[in-house]
Amino acid sequence: MRVNEPWYPETERLIARYWHTKERIERLRAKEETLLAALKRLDLKLQEIKRIPGLTAKYGLVPGHLRSGDSDYADLMEEYERQVDAITKEILEKHKKLASIQHRLHELQEWIAPIEAAMARLTEEERTLTEQRYLYHRSNYQIAAMLYCSEKRVRNMLRRIISRVAEWLGKKRVRNIAAPEAINHDIMVS
Repeated sequence: MRVNEPWYPETERLIARYWHTKERIERLRAKEETLLAALKRLDLKLQEIKRIPGLTAKYGLVPGHLRSGDSDYADLMEEYERQVDAITKEILEKHKKLASIQHRLHELQEWIAPIEAAMARLTEEERTLTEQRYLYHRSNYQIAAMLYCSEKRVRNMLRRIISRVAEWLGKKRVRNIAAPEAINHDIMVS
């Protein structure tokens, strides 16, 4: 196997990008969950605030110092409207952020899908090796200590992994190791 062929560093960069993209997807999903929880809280807060004018009108729940005239009630209603507007604006901003995050997640998942299929074909040990090498930038010696094997075995496994991933992704021609078909030379066997 030739390490200096163009498919080798290209596949290596692809594997590194795969691990960084997976990490980015996890961070985006965490942000998405946070935004969804914040939107739920804002929605509940908006529902609570929307009940205030109805309760005020129904039960006359205007505070004593505001009962002197209608202008005080108008001030109370203006404050209510300001709160509703502020919450509505915040909800819209969070929805925009959420849409942006979901769009980016979709793009990343589309890009990662074919590589994910190739990486899924690796063993758990091989996946750990590539993750430690390309995401955490561990040396072959550190990886060997983690996997309880020699540094030479890590190097050989890494070359083999990169070669197989390159074949699976179509970056390297697959060697045909099947025996060539028998050529008919019109030889009779008795």
